Amino acid sequence: MIIEASKEMIYIEEVMAPKYLRMALLHERQSHYPFGHGELNEMSPARLSQKVHTGSIQMSQSEYLAALEADSSEELELALKVALDAGYRYFDTAVQYNNEQIIGKVLEKYFQNGCLKRSDVFISSKLPFYGHRQEDAERHILESLKRLRVDYIDLYLLHGPYPCKADAKGDLVQDDDGQPIPDLVPHIETWRVLEKFYRMGKIKALGVSNFNRQQLLDLYHKADIKPHNLQVECHVLWPQDDLLEFCQNIGITMTAYCPTGLCETLESAGSSQENLSIKHSLVLELAKKYNKTPAQKTRCICLVKSKRGNDCLTWILSTIIHGILFDMNTMNNGYTP
Repeated sequence: MIIEASKEMIYIEEVMAPKYLRMALLHERQSHYPFGHGELNEMSPARLSQKVHTGSIQMSQSEYLAALEADSSEELELALKVALDAGYRYFDTAVQYNNEQIIGKVLEKYFQNGCLKRSDVFISSKLPFYGHRQEDAERHILESLKRLRVDYIDLYLLHGPYPCKADAKGDLVQDDDGQPIPDLVPHIETWRVLEKFYRMGKIKALGVSNFNRQQLLDLYHKADIKPHNLQVECHVLWPQDDLLEFCQNIGITMTAYCPTGLCETLESAGSSQENLSIKHSLVLELAKKYNKTPAQKTRCICLVKSKRGNDCLTWILSTIIHGILFDMNTMNNGYTP
């Protein structure tokens, strides 16, 4: 169960695998999370990835798949409390989401009243693209720890491979057209800061987001502590099978975001509804034929909290349907995140 508190939304994500349905089995009220808390002195990517328990599983009813919208910090707090009470324990945030403080406030209350221990939840956060210089990276990590009100972050990612300039206060610098200004900071220079905090125990696992294969491989060869996780956009229109296979071969786990295709990349480009996988005509046709929701037919599924445990055992996608959905890959158009 993965919850991403992104700005004013809470999304559910999942760990992906190619060509068939797999997901991380993150059990409620267990502290055995995908990147583990045990054996922290042996956090090689292989050992870390072994802690991601995967298995073929059918999808739960998608009535619990929808995002929870929050128009205010109070509503977001309420949504987080509902999620925690329902058993969700994995929270994905970032500096750029501007919600670390709210997450920290809610979690602190649960820790203080004894409802949860710190080891019961898994928190991931990300370094902003305008914070790649070493002094900025250190400051952002320390500020994230302070806002989240925790002594350590379970997983910390470079949010993107495109460093941009920041001013003396650490805020983003833009050109006359309002665009970020690139900053030629090598990835490995920023990574050394993450390695430092990892050795201090302030970060338990390291990763990157939106890196392509070459960028990931370059960092992998230069890093003393290899990346443990890659988070990328992944859905039926862009299944990322080759990238996932590459990650598996070098012992890196991969997490998918935008599993239903409702991504900012498509929306900002003004794409038609056909390019949003849950609104794709083929997906709608299959969903209607088998009396399932479009979200249940996109190959990309989420581990959700269901009222009835047998909801996830009532159906399965055939090999033929998997093949049809696999052929929907239309996003391999040269776009590099």
